[in-house]
Amino acid sequence: MAWELILLAELGPLIPDQPEIVKKQKPDISIQGAYTKEKAESSLTELFLLVDAFPEKLFIVALGNYGDDIRTAREALADVWPKNIIFVGEWNHFVQAPTAKGGYTHGADIFVDHKTLNIGKVGSSISTAVISAKAVTLKHSGITSPRDIKGALLTQGVLTEYEAPTTTPQEAWIKEIILGIEKPSTEKISARVLAE
Repeated sequence: MAWELILLAELGPLIPDQPEIVKKQKPDISIQGAYTKEKAESSLTELFLLVDAFPEKLFIVALGNYGDDIRTAREALADVWPKNIIFVGEWNHFVQAPTAKGGYTHGADIFVDHKTLNIGKVGSSISTAVISAKAVTLKHSGITSPRDIKGALLTQGVLTEYEAPTTTPQEAWIKEIILGIEKPSTEKISARVLAE
């Protein structure tokens, strides 16, 4: 569910005298995160069904790498948001913001600064492994409830302010960074960043 490959191939009309021949066109392929603004609420609702079925477990979930943004969904689903889930993202040390392969990601409970931690690999999946390892260490130290482990993990992150797009679609943010066009409106928000 971290990403979906969407393949849209339009086939031209059949040639009347040769119905087996189809005009071929290049497929349009795009990678979309499961938690992009358009899909976040429905994807999270499905995930919460699983999380709620196991309240004694702590779920540590990768936010994604393709412009995923769960900020609006967090507000919409606040009443049903499970207490035993942590969303993890990658923090880009150089731009002091959460970034990943396919764009900026927003709304994680905690981000991992790979540069400061001297981790060679990047991405929210690697960040999730770092947080999972810390969760196991906390559990072996005697902290056993999911809520207490989550609290201990979050206190290890340093509250850091950064500029994030407001409700502008993620594509506009990417266009601004990559192409230098369509500068979106931004707001200062805070994120917890694990850097040691």
